Amino acid sequence: RKHNIKVNLIGILSRSYGEKACQHELDSILAYKEHITAIDLAGDERGFPGSLFVEHFKQVQREGLHVTVHAGEAVGPESIWQA
Repeated sequence: RKHNIKVNLIGILSRSYGEKACQHELDSILAYKEHITAIDLAGDERGFPGSLFVEHFKQVQREGLHVTVHAGEAVGPESIWQA
């Protein structure tokens, strides 16, 4: 407050727990949307490719938030292009 700096958070969806758990996480994060700047997808990209979470990120975009994705760490370049 002294320096008038505003800080927001990036909410993380843990894809390793599957689509349903990520939707629950997203709903919980969006309840505090005014403190969130972006939503990130992290976790097991090999077992849970980004294509499973398209609807989640459509919802994120409708809410006016930014998107970040951990990609290319386990699968390689194809995962980056998919992100």
